[in-house]
Amino acid sequence: EEMTVSLDTMMERAIITCSLLLSKKEVGSWALGSGWKTSGDELPQLIESDNNRAMFLASEVVSAASTVESSRHLVANLVSSGAMQKLVKNEDRDIRSGAASAIAKLGLSDKAAQKDEGEVMGMLLAACDLLEDDKKETTPTKKEDKLQHFSSFATSSVERGVEMI
Repeated sequence: EEMTVSLDTMMERAIITCSLLLSKKEVGSWALGSGWKTSGDELPQLIESDNNRAMFLASEVVSAASTVESSRHLVANLVSSGAMQKLVKNEDRDIRSGAASAIAKLGLSDKAAQKDEGEVMGMLLAACDLLEDDKKETTPTKKEDKLQHFSSFATSSVERGVEMI
């Protein structure tokens, strides 16, 4: 008998896991794989929910997970399944930058890609794109609106780009 998990519960799991991945990478990696046993199923559900807060949290989890070698397989699975496309194409810059950061970090960590100078340059260009300010951004700019969407807690695009470089 399968139990349905609410979107709020999945979001709570994402917040806790992301916090652990950012503060204690090994513990966060364990939480992603063993503590949150259904993360492989629930992260795509967060992405497909069309809820900006849920998508933002999924973006943050994959960005943090891509920095930990033992968690990269989950991010690679999301990329290969096409789930990350929805995050990368989202109107919200914070959601896009988290997903783009995860993909770029995944690419930079690939041993085969490190030997290909063109591939590394492509990843660095992706990092530079994150540094550029998107003038057409349609996300709320008032501080109160950003707080409603958790975006005020996001790592800025500039910090993400510098992190990758």
